[in-house]
Amino acid sequence: ADVYSHTGDQELKSAIDRVYDSAVNKKMYITGAQGSYYHGMSSNLDPVEEAFGHDYELPSRVAYTETCANIANAMFNYRLLNATGDSKYADLMEQVMYNSGLSGANVDGTRFYYNNPLSRRDDGIINLGGTNITNNSASERWLVHQCYCCPTSYVRTVAQVHEWAYGMADDSVWIHLYGPGDFETELKSGKISINQVTDYPWDGRVEITVNEAPSTPVTINVRIPKWSREATVTHDGETKTFDTPQYYPITKVFAKGEKIIVDMPMKVKLMRGHYLIEETKGMAAVMRGPVVYCLEQVDVKGDVRIDDIYLQRNVPYVPENKKDLLNGLITLTTQAKYVKGQKNDNLYEELPEMAEDTVDVQLIPYYAWSNRGCCDMSVWLPVL
Repeated sequence: ADVYSHTGDQELKSAIDRVYDSAVNKKMYITGAQGSYYHGMSSNLDPVEEAFGHDYELPSRVAYTETCANIANAMFNYRLLNATGDSKYADLMEQVMYNSGLSGANVDGTRFYYNNPLSRRDDGIINLGGTNITNNSASERWLVHQCYCCPTSYVRTVAQVHEWAYGMADDSVWIHLYGPGDFETELKSGKISINQVTDYPWDGRVEITVNEAPSTPVTINVRIPKWSREATVTHDGETKTFDTPQYYPITKVFAKGEKIIVDMPMKVKLMRGHYLIEETKGMAAVMRGPVVYCLEQVDVKGDVRIDDIYLQRNVPYVPENKKDLLNGLITLTTQAKYVKGQKNDNLYEELPEMAEDTVDVQLIPYYAWSNRGCCDMSVWLPVL
């Protein structure tokens, strides 16, 4: 990708596109994580370790999904974004950084995961017969690793991710990532200074103020994310609505203090996997904006277990701003159905009647899991 950005070699770009299509469209988790195998066999029957699986082979419990690999996915997309200006690369960069990129550390940034599975059970999934299912598996995040690549990858990426927020060329600026702060640079025709005020990713409203700009026309490109529907951009007294991911260019002579308002409604969505992903058949993952949610056992009331839970389609998923929970985040509260007694020693048994019992559950952002002790967790849950 770096070589292509310098040479424009189209044959190389074609190869990159083939790799990208395979890795992203057939082998990537909903959290942006990659690498389903700790060990396995390639399509040529070669033994592999720390590798991609076959197309649509995406197990949740034994997913290797190394923190370094997830961050590398974001870095790869950052390079392709700079080389092409295609918003799909910024979308994926954001998908990683709000989910599988951040889950590599606890909310205090002091303990780390090497693996980032999408499901965890606290009764033998980490160790079977005393043997780790995958190398570097841990029931809780570690302070010290035998292999210390993931903590350092996490720290350096969080420290530099602000550099990914904007792009520029000649007399154009691209806003790749939304977040509060200031940006200042020299364009071809002069200095430009931009400020963002927002509570993104918890709130989809972004107020962009141009504090300084050249006296000649420049372009500010604002990103409409893939996850967004009916996003609006307001400037010069006009509002435009967008339903497709893109960069929307605004070209003009900007006055000091001029504002651009981007508003992205953050509706809760139940997501499903490709029909060839056996592990997600009949299941759903919950998303709000770019953030993937999960259910931890600690957030299920009573003696109902995660494996008893069924999400419902047509019930509200209520966002709640929990400022004192896990350094502050938005939770989703909903009412789920359940069938008790699915945890047993029978390998197979007769399907029970579907009970009408309900239980209140609270979902938290996936990145914040495993911060309240070791307990069961799932991103994908069966849905009615």
